[in-house]
Amino acid sequence: MVELELLVPDVRRLNVAGGASTVVMNPNSGPGTAPIPDYQRVIDYCHARGQHVIAYVHTSYGGRTAAAVKADIDTSYAFYPGIDGIFLDEMSNAASTRSYYQYLYAAIKAKPGVRDVVGNPGAAASTSWQLDTPVADEVVVFEGPAANYQRWTALRGQPPSRPAGSSTSSTQRPPRARCSRPAVAPSA
Repeated sequence: MVELELLVPDVRRLNVAGGASTVVMNPNSGPGTAPIPDYQRVIDYCHARGQHVIAYVHTSYGGRTAAAVKADIDTSYAFYPGIDGIFLDEMSNAASTRSYYQYLYAAIKAKPGVRDVVGNPGAAASTSWQLDTPVADEVVVFEGPAANYQRWTALRGQPPSRPAGSSTSSTQRPPRARCSRPAVAPSA
């Protein structure tokens, strides 16, 4: 059995004092071909500490067929029924993909339990269509080193200590800033 610290070395360092963190679980660039029991242990560990776990599924900026993405979503929930939602990576910023992401959003929201949808286009969109439609509950708008994030938020008049949401895994991994619809934004 893989030790918890080896499977997710940073899971013990999650911020539990400032509210729930969200962990993106990525067994194999998606759910893989079979459930991995140690991942369920991590989900249970995180849930016992009030943390959320969402499963990674890539969309190739709308280039993967919706059926293939939905199959990964269905497999993620079948393998790990305790997940709290889906992280749609490589989300397109093009409004022309709206119906594609509406379909995926509806498929995720139809699942039992908590069904958070986080979209990650990897860059800020020029419009807010992803949250306005909606096709995601939260959208990642920044990826990069922590120092760049602080400069980036300062340029936008948002204090770096109070983003809509951010997550860091380690010093090697960049923070991600997320924008949420006001109904789900954390309180001050």
